[in-house]
Amino acid sequence: MDKGKVLIVDGYSTGKYYADRLKERGITPFHLTSGMEKNTSLPQDVIEKYIASQIGTSYQTTYLMPDSLQSLLEEFGKHNFAAVIPGTESGVEVAERLSEYFKLPSNDFKTVALRRDKHLMQQALKNAGLKYISFLKTAKVEEALSWIEKNNFKKIVIKPLMSAGTDGVKVCEDKDSVKKAFESLIGTKDGFGRKNDEVLVEQFIEGKEIVVNCVSRGGEHILTDVMIYNKILTVDKNPVYDASLLIKNLTPEFKECVDYTFKVLNVLGIKYGASHTEIMLTPEGPVLIETGARVMGRLSEIYWEALGRNSIDLILDSYLDGVKHKENMLKPYNPKKSFLYKYFISYANAEISSLPVFDSLGELPCVRELTFALARQSMRVKKTIDMPTMPGEGVFISEQEEEIINAYKTARFLEVCAPGLLYEPKDAVPMAFEKELLAKIKDKGSLCDEYDTLFKGFELKYKDFENSVLYVLNDLMLPCLNGEIGDVYIAGKQLYEDKRTKETLIPNPFYSVFLPVAAEPFLFKTGDKGRIEKTGEIKIL
Repeated sequence: MDKGKVLIVDGYSTGKYYADRLKERGITPFHLTSGMEKNTSLPQDVIEKYIASQIGTSYQTTYLMPDSLQSLLEEFGKHNFAAVIPGTESGVEVAERLSEYFKLPSNDFKTVALRRDKHLMQQALKNAGLKYISFLKTAKVEEALSWIEKNNFKKIVIKPLMSAGTDGVKVCEDKDSVKKAFESLIGTKDGFGRKNDEVLVEQFIEGKEIVVNCVSRGGEHILTDVMIYNKILTVDKNPVYDASLLIKNLTPEFKECVDYTFKVLNVLGIKYGASHTEIMLTPEGPVLIETGARVMGRLSEIYWEALGRNSIDLILDSYLDGVKHKENMLKPYNPKKSFLYKYFISYANAEISSLPVFDSLGELPCVRELTFALARQSMRVKKTIDMPTMPGEGVFISEQEEEIINAYKTARFLEVCAPGLLYEPKDAVPMAFEKELLAKIKDKGSLCDEYDTLFKGFELKYKDFENSVLYVLNDLMLPCLNGEIGDVYIAGKQLYEDKRTKETLIPNPFYSVFLPVAAEPFLFKTGDKGRIEKTGEIKIL
């Protein structure tokens, strides 16, 4: 029995699940492709394959956006849609515009800019008296530098007014980096094809990055899930995703984030459907980074297994079933399992011969899924600067949070210390330490001890070792520039055979692409800080 029709705009990523869930309700799904996905940095053939894989065959009809939306309105009017829902960020404006035209439940299209423009988001919070990040919208680097100096900001963020993820986001700590950020953004296009005539300059906020996902109907909000993100700043000052962990227990600080989020949703006019809000939890309390009026990307059936309920069902209820939405509001937040996404990071461009990641990590009991589709297709990995250049992703799920944390530590250790065990470079020479690491994973179930030792630091009287070379490396394990302070490492192949080294340290092996000297693949952390002087000498601090 046909119970109505619903139109999904850009049903990609998590949005791909709408079609089948609608059909299970007896509702016929239709799809509209907005065309914005063509403006990504990925090759066109890759985009077309991705879209085809996301849309599948579940929709009754798939429409392509014409030059003028007006030409589709007459066709859409015949279907009497019960709702028009955005599947991802690129579909928000079109979905809200169509909803307004057909007088369907949705957010007010007149205020759609508040839900897309990051400058207007912060301005709205400021006007409403909510905590916000100090900001400036400008096209002139001189104006930005003057504003930074006036406010005595030591660290700032520069990013596009719109776009999504970490596209175009730069962290700057001096005038030169500010100028370079402007040069790299002004006049370019964001991830949705809009020209960056101006940029948003914000104070850099320290804290924990929290995600609060909600579903709303008539301004009544339901918390679906809370996650905590970890991002890593690359040597080029690009913040890239490292991992996201589902929060099972709402401690007071997380409850404060949820309460703040509900207020943000009211200010931004999010009354219907999904919302994805990113917050920085600071010592002074939560503050908004940005909000999207759509479902969070990269969710899956595995995630909903951990959550204990399906976000897509909650969203559909918010549009289609007011009684069910009321019932959903009464159900407590109670995730059933621990869950973590690992976003893999590559520190170099490389041709690869194989993907041993499936052997290295695939047998860990909590690793449910490893996805390296682009790397497998091209047999290349790119230096990670944003989401599209990530070589792959991992999905970890378990009854025990400790188990997924240990799996994360193992994956992170490998991508920093032994990337060849994830994606083997072409013509790479096998190294003995790789076999040792694999043996430890199989024997102990993780490399959590090695991870803890590597990232926490330890003491070594390295001056006792002869025929060794010192390096000063930053947090990304890349060589520091002149004047930059970093951790002191000692290198030398003989160190790997030295009993004192084995008793005190773990190997931190690099491929030659990361090190100035290819003959010294073994690095050990000393526990000291150092600085590269202008003369090229290392000063121990």
